[in-house]
Amino acid sequence: METRRLHLLVELARLGSMRAVADATGTTTSTVSQQIGVLSREMGAPLIEPDGRRVRLTPAGRRLTEHAGGILAAVERARLDLAPGAEPGGTVRVAGFATALRAHLLPLVTELAAAHPRLRVLVREHEPAEALHLLAVDEADLALTYDYNLAPAAPDPAVHSTPLWTARWGLGVPAGAEVPDA
Repeated sequence: METRRLHLLVELARLGSMRAVADATGTTTSTVSQQIGVLSREMGAPLIEPDGRRVRLTPAGRRLTEHAGGILAAVERARLDLAPGAEPGGTVRVAGFATALRAHLLPLVTELAAAHPRLRVLVREHEPAEALHLLAVDEADLALTYDYNLAPAAPDPAVHSTPLWTARWGLGVPAGAEVPDA
C-alpha cells in the first residue's frame, strides 16, 4: 500500500469531494479517483460509494481512515528517524560478565546518555555462554564475553567476535614460598 493513496483517502474524508482533494493535492480528479480505486482493490473492500453527484466513504473506508492517521504518523516518524543526521535512538541490550561490565561498560553508559539522550542501554550480567545464548535468541544485542587459551570456545559462525583487550594472569603464593618459573 502506498501511503500517498492513504493520504488521498484521508483528504477525501476531510474535504468531502474528489475535486477538493484534487485541488488540495495538486492533482486531477481522475487521478484521485484512480488512486482510491487502486487502494480499494489493495484492501479488498470498496472504500467509497456514489452519493448523488459526489461520493461518500463506505464503512470500510471510514474504518481505514481511522487507521490511516496512525499509519501515516508512524511512517513519518520512521522517515525522520532514518534521515541522515538523525539522532540515534532506541534500546541496546548488553549481556556480559561482571568484570567487563563494571570496569569497561558502565563508565561509558553515562557518556552515551549525555551524547545520545534518545539511546537507552540495558545491561544484564551473565556468564559468557549465557550471554552468547541471549545473543543467539535475540534477547541481547551485544555480548561481552571472555575466552581462555587453554579452553577456547567454539566459534559460532552466526556471531562476529572482536577482541577488545587481553588480561594478564597472576599467581599468588604465600610469602617466602618458592615461585615456579613461568
